[in-house]
Amino acid sequence: MEEQRLTVPTPDHKNVLSRPSLMRVYQYLANSNISLTYSPGTEFVRLTGVPLDMQQILLSMGEEWCRYYVSDTYRPYIASAF
Repeated sequence: MEEQRLTVPTPDHKNVLSRPSLMRVYQYLANSNISLTYSPGTEFVRLTGVPLDMQQILLSMGEEWCRYYVSDTYRPYIASAF
């Protein structure tokens, strides 16, 4: 994150952290408005609410973190549940 000059806001959003703890990054991700939408009877799965700054942070952390924020990850699980 530091190399790419990415930041995470403090909990009160008054400042930013250029070297946040992993706990703060997790809190930031958990407090977002990410939504997973599935249309029954189809394989349509849509993931919304992942802001650009969060996408950049996830990309900087590596592919393993990104897979949880891609709708294709959930398609096989949802389709088999119905």
